[in-house]
Amino acid sequence: MNAQSIGTPLRTAFLGTGDIAVPALEFLMRSEAVDVVCVVCQPDRPAGRGRGMKAPATKLAAAAGGIPILQPEKLRAPEEVALLAGFAPDLAVVMAYGQLLPRTVLDIPRLGCWNLHASLLPQYRGASPLHAAIAAGDAQSGVTVMWMDEGLDTGDILLKRELTLAENETAGSLHDRIGVLAAEALEDALAALLRGEAARQPQPVDGVSYARKLSRESARVDWSEPAAVIERNIRACYPWPGAWTTLEVEEGPARVVKIVSARTIPCGSGTAGLPIAGDSGLSFHAGEEGIRLERIVPEGRREMSDVEFRRGVPTIIRAA
Repeated sequence: MNAQSIGTPLRTAFLGTGDIAVPALEFLMRSEAVDVVCVVCQPDRPAGRGRGMKAPATKLAAAAGGIPILQPEKLRAPEEVALLAGFAPDLAVVMAYGQLLPRTVLDIPRLGCWNLHASLLPQYRGASPLHAAIAAGDAQSGVTVMWMDEGLDTGDILLKRELTLAENETAGSLHDRIGVLAAEALEDALAALLRGEAARQPQPVDGVSYARKLSRESARVDWSEPAAVIERNIRACYPWPGAWTTLEVEEGPARVVKIVSARTIPCGSGTAGLPIAGDSGLSFHAGEEGIRLERIVPEGRREMSDVEFRRGVPTIIRAA
């Protein structure tokens, strides 16, 4: 396939919902080699304390650019598939869309469908690769541009782009960096396609792993884990779903706190989850070290420091 047979500008459909997908969409909207014919995203959902309807970030970007928007509940119904096919895209680009695409959708673009996946495949296929990389203590993460098939992130690789994780990396900071890197990777992939050099490299059989979907319960601190593991999980869960723990006190109900930031600290041996003697903040034993919860959000209250929280709080018995 050469550039002449591809033709430009490429009629391109973009399928994405989350904020992380916006830089890639905005790159396509700026590119002279591309005509973004439609954006497909999830329906507006209730959000925030008032539970008002919130539009996906990609919808807002598309609306600002005057691009047609499709928001099917499930992109499987024949009428929804036909609506997308009616835009006659040459190429589809997918990032953080939130649904597996059926064969009827994958077959629409004549040049195929690309997924911008936020890991270095085949590592961390699935829903939460950013969390998985930070929780594992990986030195690197990145973006894979892959040719989509019907599996869960199993398609052939077109290219990868890497970045180094910072020592204090959180899921929030990595989210923003990966979004920018995805746009750069997409630019490189598009250039390769226009040169007729968009390769297809099957994913290796070795090194496959999966990043399970996160939930509030999965973000609860397990005080039986080593301190370093707990600290990484806290960063991996910030800002969503937010690591949390329950503080049992001498008098009154237990206090549930969401953890914004924490650090490991040296301490003598002690029972996991018990307070570290003589500490004026929120520090607890975990393995051979301790964990200090430096910034927290108590249930129903604002964010505060651990020292501020301790003022007026009954003696803490343990974290659980």
